[in-house]
Amino acid sequence: MFTNPHPLTAAEVLALCGGAVMVAVLVLLLRRRSLSLPTLVAASLLASVLVSAPFTAWAFVSDVRAARDLSPFDAARVGAESNGIDTTVIDRIARRIPEQARYAIVLAPGADPDITSVFRIWALTVLLPRVAVADARKAEWVVTFGASPARLGVSASGVRRVRSNRSRRLDAWVGVAR
Repeated sequence: MFTNPHPLTAAEVLALCGGAVMVAVLVLLLRRRSLSLPTLVAASLLASVLVSAPFTAWAFVSDVRAARDLSPFDAARVGAESNGIDTTVIDRIARRIPEQARYAIVLAPGADPDITSVFRIWALTVLLPRVAVADARKAEWVVTFGASPARLGVSASGVRRVRSNRSRRLDAWVGVAR
């Protein structure tokens, strides 16, 4: 789990400026040709590690603190949930599709591409051992996200809308392919 980007704090700005100063000093030393290229590369790598280590440690500690109070159920879903999908929608889809079935996922072209890609990856994982197929015409079941099968030109019967607990834009549809 990674923390979301945030505006830099004063300490982070100072550390980055210190790193920039170290790089500038190394460049000036290189101009004097008193250092060999391998020495300069090693010094630059060491400087970058020293500058980034506190930020990496802070991010790790911050993530551990945030994750320690999660239940096993929430911990397994935090990545998908923090990337914008409602994982319970896919849980309910999984209850409708038989475990031996072939299914296709059809994503609405107008939906947010970041959320649709997370939906697709999460669905492909949760719906195992069912077999995903690329062509909806070869599927026994159809799962659509962002729009109903009819709006996406996919032929399906017995279509059910699986509503998100968070937002209508996270709803999905499931039906038997025709």
